[in-house]
Amino acid sequence: MRRVLPVLVLLTLAVGTARAQLISPGALARVHADVEGIRNCTQCHTLGQRGIDPAKCLSCHAPIRDRLRRNEGLHARISRSCANCHADHRGEGADIAAFEERRFRHELTGFRLVGQHVGAECRSCHTPSQITDADVRRRKQAAGRLAETFLGLPDDCASCHRRQDPHTAAISSDCGTCHSAADWNRVSDFDHADTGFRLAGAHVRATCTSCHGAEGRGAARFAIAETCTGCHASDSPHGRQFGSQQCSNCHGASGWRGAPNFDHARTDFALAGAHVRIACASCHGSGARAQWTGTAATCASCHSDDDPHAGQFDGQSCGACHGPTAWASAPLFRHDRTDFPLTGAHLSADCASCHTGDGPGKQFADLPAACASCHDDAHDGALGTDCQTCHATAEWDRLADSFDVARFDHDATGFALVGAHAAADCASCHTAGAAEGIAVTLLGDGSTFPAVAHETCLSCHLDAHDAAFVDAPGGADCAGCHSQDAFAPAAFDAARHAETTFALTGAHLAVPCAACHTSADDGPPDFDLATACQACHTDRNPHGDTFADDAGITACGDCHATADWDLAAFDHAGTGFALDGAHAVADCASCHTPETLPDGRVRQAFRGLNPTCATCHETPHADQFEGRTCASCHDAAAFTITAFDHEQTAFPLTGAHDAVPCAGCHVAERARDGAAVVRFRPLPTDCAACHGS
Repeated sequence: MRRVLPVLVLLTLAVGTARAQLISPGALARVHADVEGIRNCTQCHTLGQRGIDPAKCLSCHAPIRDRLRRNEGLHARISRSCANCHADHRGEGADIAAFEERRFRHELTGFRLVGQHVGAECRSCHTPSQITDADVRRRKQAAGRLAETFLGLPDDCASCHRRQDPHTAAISSDCGTCHSAADWNRVSDFDHADTGFRLAGAHVRATCTSCHGAEGRGAARFAIAETCTGCHASDSPHGRQFGSQQCSNCHGASGWRGAPNFDHARTDFALAGAHVRIACASCHGSGARAQWTGTAATCASCHSDDDPHAGQFDGQSCGACHGPTAWASAPLFRHDRTDFPLTGAHLSADCASCHTGDGPGKQFADLPAACASCHDDAHDGALGTDCQTCHATAEWDRLADSFDVARFDHDATGFALVGAHAAADCASCHTAGAAEGIAVTLLGDGSTFPAVAHETCLSCHLDAHDAAFVDAPGGADCAGCHSQDAFAPAAFDAARHAETTFALTGAHLAVPCAACHTSADDGPPDFDLATACQACHTDRNPHGDTFADDAGITACGDCHATADWDLAAFDHAGTGFALDGAHAVADCASCHTPETLPDGRVRQAFRGLNPTCATCHETPHADQFEGRTCASCHDAAAFTITAFDHEQTAFPLTGAHDAVPCAGCHVAERARDGAAVVRFRPLPTDCAACHGS
């Protein structure tokens, strides 16, 4: 057995080696030598599956796996079957990553070669120093193949050309913003506006080197100041007049001549009027000696020799009166800023009428403000020299609001001002035709306010009653009814009315005067009125001419009173039919019924009525009592038979008959017309007629 065991081991090893050689298509490349042998096949192959499992490749080649996941590089753009390009089992010395550089399509990496990159040698870029992918560097260095790989390079310009970058960090690190791979010295894709400094005017025509310097002068020339003074400080003809202000505030990029961007309104002196048209040099000078700042803005600083007022306004600004358009007028002058504000007629007066003289001799300052200095005194000094105490500047014939009536004693004229007269404007009386309804008679003594005739009210006031009271005792005296406080209401009361031919009583006391004393066509009220009732109440007369006398006049007062239209004053007994009993409380209309006249009017009948009972009352007895009146049995208090005496008939009631009810003998029966009638006459008087035989 001890001899047999070594033999079996050798046989087993021999068989295992033979099987591995039979299964494997060839030896693995040197880079995969660590997985050589039948026991390691499943590290790359999957049992029951032909070929290589890419997932097992990527489990070792982690940098490729990570780049695939990020969709980066060549492997992300070609077949994911690793064995298509990297075939193994070709022997230990086989290169499983070999490819033909000249036939390689570089655009498959995501980086298309253009311009000078097309003719560049692969290893001029794919060098160990250019590899930036940390995983690639670590894995390839561990395998000692960092110089052989083409993986791990970045695709930005700066990563490869940083040593050639003349700009360092002065501008963007994206070289493609300005440069192209065809020629680094050309910047056809560069837009200067992207820098924040758009080229305009003369800057468009300037060469890049005129601002940024020539090649080799350093990167700092691209980080230059964007202000005018950054380049043109030594070119300024203004010295230090404008300090740190920018040239572009005045000048444009097209050229230094002129100042198209300058706005004089931004200074303390905006140009207007004639100043707009004058040359800048007329105020600021020209050339190197031009003075642009610190120029005085007062009128006198330039126009002191032009003063036409001979120093009258020393210390005052010309601009308080004159504008920059022309010196001949003074549109800014306001007279109310002086000690003499213009009002009334003074507003339309010509300046020269007060400010006399010519040229420098024209007087503006220190003029007297008293009225008498310009106006003649119409009162010859009698009322003092302060005209405005009474007069207004609007017109001389009107008293001013400042006029103090207390200064003048109107009582001395014989006409004391009371009531509405005290508040009236003087000119409304002392001027002919000054007010409506006033017809004054001026006595004309030559004064400003001539005397006025004032014997009676009608001396001034037109008669509002159109001479209705001229024939009244003592003549038409307005004061008899009206006061000076107001024309209405009148002072004519009921007591005064009682003195006329028509005293006011009852409801007439509450009637407004104008209800009776009407006016036609806005004329004066009518006071010559008839006093008969029908003069006012014709339309309200319900009787027509029933009660009119031979002259056609109805004496309403015979029945009615002014306190009310009821018949308190009417005595029915005077008609020959005194009202008693139930008649006294009956409504008049129940007897005096309305009737329609031929002309359509409706009236109540009061005259010509028959006073018999049958005129109003139907008899319940048919014709039993023909020839006899109702009053023979009945009275007016009720329809009971209080006045009937049975002893006056042919059958006096005696004995038991006296207690028998009337209906016991006088029973109801049907008349010929079917109506029920109580039989009173004729009745038999024998006993058998009621009691039988």
